[in-house]
Amino acid sequence: MNKSFIIYLFIGFITLHACSNEAEKDNSQAQSNSKEEIVQVDDPQGLMRINKMIENYPNEAQLYFLRGEYFYTQEGYDQAIRDLSKAIQLDSTKSTYWHSLSNAYMDYFKSQEALSVMREASARFPDSVYTQLKLSETQLIMERHQEAMATLTKIKQKDEFNADAHYMMGLVFSDLGEVDNAIVNFQQCVELDPKFIESWVELGNLWAQKENGNDPNLYFDNALRLDTAYIPALFSKARYAMNNEDLEQSLSIFDKLSQLYPSDESYFYNKGNIHMRMENWEEAVKEFTIAIRLNPVLVDAYIARGKAYVQLGKTSEAKKDFEQSLQLKEDIPGVKEMLDGL
Repeated sequence: MNKSFIIYLFIGFITLHACSNEAEKDNSQAQSNSKEEIVQVDDPQGLMRINKMIENYPNEAQLYFLRGEYFYTQEGYDQAIRDLSKAIQLDSTKSTYWHSLSNAYMDYFKSQEALSVMREASARFPDSVYTQLKLSETQLIMERHQEAMATLTKIKQKDEFNADAHYMMGLVFSDLGEVDNAIVNFQQCVELDPKFIESWVELGNLWAQKENGNDPNLYFDNALRLDTAYIPALFSKARYAMNNEDLEQSLSIFDKLSQLYPSDESYFYNKGNIHMRMENWEEAVKEFTIAIRLNPVLVDAYIARGKAYVQLGKTSEAKKDFEQSLQLKEDIPGVKEMLDGL
């Protein structure tokens, strides 16, 4: 995934703004003759400029960090890891460098290395709540639940009013299937920070799992009051409506999502499924066709459209879709039988 990455560089001095809940403070002062440059390194020329600056200032850790961050956004993980490691070698006092190196390892499917980096960062920055939270997140990703809980418990002992710690603890309990404990922590999170939108959605999803209790829509709606276009809240609300046979509401929400994000095939696929349940076969075909156009290898969409064609009596079209699905994925349960029955 390419992301535009703008780097603000000061020749002779570089100021780094860490985007985190606990931004680090750089106490260095800019030299009086510093010259500000804006280098956009999402093209070869921009990358050449930052490479040149590294040649001129080979011991400037932040230059390697910034280039490493650029490579990370371009999914050039080997280069990112090399540069971020060099930045740490030159200056190991910046927790942000450690966090970014861990991210690069994790996205490169080297989770053990990512965890090792965060353990080292945790030992070096024991008073950094953000670093400890990052460690707990890494532990959770690796399903080291007890380690994550131990890390979060230490954070809570230092700061019992830390909403992020309660949120992370909720995720750990949720991953363990302990719904009630997860709800308690997510609830504490939103009580501490009513604008913690992710926690509202988690609460809605958890209440949706319980047979009796609070209406999940209360929590989804709280999230949507904070951001009317928040995808997780809209998707969860639509899914909950679908599961409870409120097909009109579910269709309305997925329609909104498809308008907001018209390049995402999943919303059209879900709209098609709703039309199938409502026996709107023509509309179902239209939605599945859009989903296939956006993602030509979406096997389930071919199968679903084939079923809709069967209902419309269009056996030749259904046959083509079933055959296409089997070309994309062999031995799909039931598809050969449907094909033989045409």
